[in-house]
Formats: sequence, C-alpha cells, structure tokens
Amino acid sequence: MKETDNEEMQNITLYIKALMYSFTPAETPEEATHYFSTLDVIEGIKKINPGLALSAEKVSNALLKAGFRICNRPSAQGISFRWMFREKTSFDNNRT
Repeated sequence: MKETDNEEMQNITLYIKALMYSFTPAETPEEATHYFSTLDVIEGIKKINPGLALSAEKVSNALLKAGFRICNRPSAQGISFRWMFREKTSFDNNRT
C-alpha cells in the first residue's frame, strides 16, 4: 500500500470512529434503525471535509473493518444494498 493510500485509510477511519459515537453496527435487519448507502456515508464525510478525496471502495472497506454489515433493505422493491446501523441509546453511550 502506498503512503497516500495509508493516509487516506487513516482519514476514513477517523470519520468512521466519529460516526460510531452515534451509531453501532447492526447484526441483523431487525435490529437496524438506519440504512445508509456507501454514497450516503461519503456525502456525510464530505459535508465535514469537502476537500477529502474518498473512494467508495475504501469507505466500504473501512465500514467492513469497523464491523458494519450490508444487506438488502427489508420490503425493498428491488435490490438496494445498504449498510445496517443501529442508533445508540443513552445507555449505549454511557458504556463507551
């Protein structure tokens, strides 16, 4: 991996960690409270840091590494793969 690739992964990991203050990976669709596409996650990061160059592949890899899973949303009218997130409660936040 080139140095710039490593720096990019570190930058993405920082944003994923920040995301995990509010969300945790959902294990199943039944426990998911939110579904986000990779593009949704990229757009969220770019709202904070518009100059950050992100690839969908590296963001997907960072989400996988953080424990997030992807699924087709329940009751979807087609194939719409999304990352499953569970919003943390005040109880969850007190444990971290």
